[in-house]
Amino acid sequence: MATLIDLHNHALFGVDDGAQTIEACMQMLQASYSGGVRAICFTPHYNPSSYRTTAEDVYATYEKVCAIASRRFPDLALLLGNEVYAYPDSVAALEDGRCRPLGNGRMVLVEFSPCIGYRDMRNRFLAYFTAGYHPVLAHAERYTCLYQDMSRVKELVDMRVIIQVNAEPVLRFSHLRTYRFVHGLLSARLVHVVASDMHDVQGVASLPRAYGRISRRYGEAYAKQLFYINPKRILLRKQGEE
Repeated sequence: MATLIDLHNHALFGVDDGAQTIEACMQMLQASYSGGVRAICFTPHYNPSSYRTTAEDVYATYEKVCAIASRRFPDLALLLGNEVYAYPDSVAALEDGRCRPLGNGRMVLVEFSPCIGYRDMRNRFLAYFTAGYHPVLAHAERYTCLYQDMSRVKELVDMRVIIQVNAEPVLRFSHLRTYRFVHGLLSARLVHVVASDMHDVQGVASLPRAYGRISRRYGEAYAKQLFYINPKRILLRKQGEE
């Protein structure tokens, strides 16, 4: 079984639209662990217009989950970040601690409205870089401006934006446009990370299944980069490291 790291995950309970109870959280951790996941970064949404949970509340819940999980899964590493909605004040929110980068460094998981224009997206990324943060684009398959023109993803990669896609569209041929877009990115080696973005236990199995699909289609070495090597580097990267 491959060892996996899940960079984008909503199993932390009661803080957003993911797990709502500690029992559901533990079921999700158990299922992830059984699928080969050995490190998870909890990434509750940070969007003040939708969620009222404070950074202090999130951290208190994280500590509670860590205390229980350390007894059940002693070799499962649990880290904390946020999936940050890229509204204009989000850089200030990172600076004053209202939301968190991923893991130990300055890498920030960033999401946008699906209908954002490409120029606005690019300008928001430049604002993160200028402030000393390194953006990771959450679920790149969701943005109309990107699947209208895949060369824009290449431009973002050239800017050093990290591209994350979700595991589910790697597998689901039923959503043909998204499926083709994701596999076009994979074929062009424009994806850096595949993560679960799971909100309930039904989403857990997609990560190891996606690993198997990518390993068979694009090679074991690339699959390891996407599911283990790159997520590990992102979560452990310190400020100033390239």
